[in-house]
Amino acid sequence: MAYCYNCQPRESGEYIWVLGNQIEMTDFLMDQGVPESKREEVASGLYCLNCGTEQDLSSEIGQKSAEEELADEQWDQWRSEYAPKLEEFVDWLTKYPYLGTDHPLGREFLEQIAEFPTSTFTRDRWWRARRVEGPSRLVPKDMGPPPKPPRSEGRYNHHGQRVFYLASSKEDAAAEVLGEGECLSWVQEFEIRDRSKLLDLTAPMAHEDMGAIPILLAGLAWSRAHMASDDPDSEWKPQYFLPRFIADCARRHRFRGIVFDSPKHYGENLVLFRWKRSDIVEVGDPTLLEWQPPSEEDMPF
Repeated sequence: MAYCYNCQPRESGEYIWVLGNQIEMTDFLMDQGVPESKREEVASGLYCLNCGTEQDLSSEIGQKSAEEELADEQWDQWRSEYAPKLEEFVDWLTKYPYLGTDHPLGREFLEQIAEFPTSTFTRDRWWRARRVEGPSRLVPKDMGPPPKPPRSEGRYNHHGQRVFYLASSKEDAAAEVLGEGECLSWVQEFEIRDRSKLLDLTAPMAHEDMGAIPILLAGLAWSRAHMASDDPDSEWKPQYFLPRFIADCARRHRFRGIVFDSPKHYGENLVLFRWKRSDIVEVGDPTLLEWQPPSEEDMPF
C-alpha cells in the first residue's frame, strides 16, 4: 500500500488517479489473506505510507507498479554496492571535515555535481512546519524563511548558513520536525515562484540505466542514520557530514537549492540556499496539524 486518494492530483476539483495501481481496500485485504471478519478492524489501523492519511474499509488505495517495485529492488542493490565507499568517505569527513576534496570520492562528488541535471519538477506549492511550543497562534511571518542564521547546524547547512527547508505536503513537513511522542505542529503552505537552478537528487525511476547513476545519488539517499546520537539535541550529528559536503559542492556550482528524498517520509523535500523574498509567497495562514510520525520500522530508508 503505497498511495491513497489524497495523494492523487486534482483537476477542476476532481481527483485524477495517477500514483499507483488503484485497488479497493476490500480487494487489497482479500489479496493479503485477511479473513473477512477481520478486514474492517485491520483497515481501520492502516495509513497511507506516502501522505499519512488514515484508511478504512471503504478506502481506495494505490499499490506500487511492477516497474516501481523493480526500481526499489535495483536501487537497494545499487546502493549497497557503494555503501563501503561511502562509509570510508564519511570516516574521512569525521576526521577532516574541511578537507573533503582531498579524498578521491570527494573529488568525484565535486566533479559530478557540476554536470548533474537541475530539477524539472512542476510543483510550486511546498509546506513548512514548526513544533507547537507555546499557547500563541503563529502568523505567516513566523513560518517564513529564518530572519537570521540558526545557532545550530542542519542536514544541509553549517553554522552561520541561513537556509529554508520545505516539504511536499503538510504531513511530510510535520514528519520532519516532530520527534518521538510529539504530535502537534503548525503548518504553512508556500508558493515558490522561482524554481530555477535546483539540484535534483530524487530517486531514479526503473526505466533509467541504474548502472549509470552517479554515486552522488547514493550519497544523499544514504544518510548513515545509524550514527545518530541518542540525544536529539546533541550538536554531534555524524549522519549529516555527507549531506553537508554535498550541499557545499552544490553551493560551489551556484545551485540555488536541492530537491531530495527524505529518510523520514515518501515525499520530497526542498532546501533553498538563496532566494528573493518576493519569490516565496504565503498561502493562507498557519494551521494546526495533529500528526503521529510512523514508527522506525515504517520509515522508507
